[in-house]
Amino acid sequence: MGGNTFYLLHHLRGSGTDKVLVAILQNPNVVYLGISAGSVILGPTIKEASVVNPDPNGIGLTDFTGLGILAYEKTVPHKVIRLTDIQAMIVLGSNTQLVS
Repeated sequence: MGGNTFYLLHHLRGSGTDKVLVAILQNPNVVYLGISAGSVILGPTIKEASVVNPDPNGIGLTDFTGLGILAYEKTVPHKVIRLTDIQAMIVLGSNTQLVS
């Protein structure tokens, strides 16, 4: 998942996929790959999407509450840690690990 954060969250909510995704991600054996907007929606809020490397909120979303899977207040892709094509960040609870 990626693209425009506001558009993505709006349509996840509208289709009910947000609740399905949250339920699926409770399983520790499930691997989720969120790229750009797909990672931002996992936090408690998506408000950073309108500030850093801003996405246009053309859909008029007013509730910036994210899915709450990650505890990070600021999930800002493209700005915090730049990964190469052979690297990944593993997040297990509050622990993170960079692997390549």
